[in-house]
Amino acid sequence: MNNMKKVLFLSISMVLMCFTAVGCQKNEAAAEPEALPAIPNRQVTFADSPENAVSAHDSESSEINPPDVQTVVVNGQSFSAWDFKVDRDTKQASVVVSFDLPSNADWMFNLREGVRLTIGSETFLISGGGPILVYVRSPRDGLLRKISFDNNSAGGVAEVVTDPQEIPVRIERIYFDLSDQVLENDLTGQPVKLVIDSLFLRPYEGQECDEEYLARAQARLDEVQKGIVLACGSGDFSQEIVVQQKPAGIDADAVIASVFPNGIFVDLNMINGPWEFILQP
Repeated sequence: MNNMKKVLFLSISMVLMCFTAVGCQKNEAAAEPEALPAIPNRQVTFADSPENAVSAHDSESSEINPPDVQTVVVNGQSFSAWDFKVDRDTKQASVVVSFDLPSNADWMFNLREGVRLTIGSETFLISGGGPILVYVRSPRDGLLRKISFDNNSAGGVAEVVTDPQEIPVRIERIYFDLSDQVLENDLTGQPVKLVIDSLFLRPYEGQECDEEYLARAQARLDEVQKGIVLACGSGDFSQEIVVQQKPAGIDADAVIASVFPNGIFVDLNMINGPWEFILQP
């Protein structure tokens, strides 16, 4: 009889220990900080032109990718978009976008009117953006840093990246101001299209005019107008490419503006899309 009591006591003790362990595990999980939005694993089909671009959303099952994640590759450049939201209180739509950085430089995508959201018959230009994850290689020390942003660190938390296999990306949530007319409608039945025209490279300080960019700018200019000679000169804040000489009667500034409508540095360092996504509200 005593043995029976011992067995019963041990069984009850083990059950209580199991319940206690499960409860502790749940408490520990609840205490963990909310993870930043991450790019799900995806498989993409590459395309060499916008017309041949294929979205992973169209080709992969929802078990591999969540239903709203789309990845498009155009001209060798990958772009992803997901988590489209409409906030009727702020009258804004937003979506998370990301792209693999072509190099360690500061690549951007919100160039002038190059990011557009179309809902029904109305098109809205990008009104702002907030970084989620950014990789930056400092020109001062050459170190690659991953900067993560969350609600508790407006300036971001930086860590040095030492893994050479890790692919640098830029992830941002971008915003669009919507009209009252669009917000009056049921958006679930409206076609929503996001278009990103191109990526461009911003120069670091001191890189606005070096031999490589000068030679490339001169070669492209010569294709349109011979005789305009470019050189490095002093600008308002730093070195920049200036006109050293030009043929008589030629408006050099007008010619340069026609060849480089977005500026010499930007147009020399641009990857064209467009990357197009059909979003689900």
